[in-house]
Amino acid sequence: MTIETTVGVADLSDFIHSWCERESMTWSQLYNRAGLTSASARGLRDKTLVSGPSVDTLKKLAEAMGINYLELMIKAQYIPDYLQDHIDAPDAEIMATFSREILEADEIELLKHYRKLNNDMKQTARNMIKAVK
Repeated sequence: MTIETTVGVADLSDFIHSWCERESMTWSQLYNRAGLTSASARGLRDKTLVSGPSVDTLKKLAEAMGINYLELMIKAQYIPDYLQDHIDAPDAEIMATFSREILEADEIELLKHYRKLNNDMKQTARNMIKAVK
């Protein structure tokens, strides 16, 4: 059985893998440094997670890696890429909190697809949602 992972999980996994190689560190060592169980690293390392890790896990990993946790949030696609240029801005923190702690992963995915729609399609989607109320 193949488990389909999200693009964000794959990108995050690749980013952490590169970091570990650069730092000559194993995933287990990184997770231990972050105060997380190395067993929990397996799904992310092997890209078998259906959705990404929690914000708390990303914060712990980022601290252990010595980077801003918003970098991991961007890699996991919890917040938009364009915030990369504003990673230290207060708005980035607000967006990160909003996008992961309030919205579920499937809701974030729906928003990504919704934003790609033209105006007519967006209006159709809004009308369909109103009809369900």
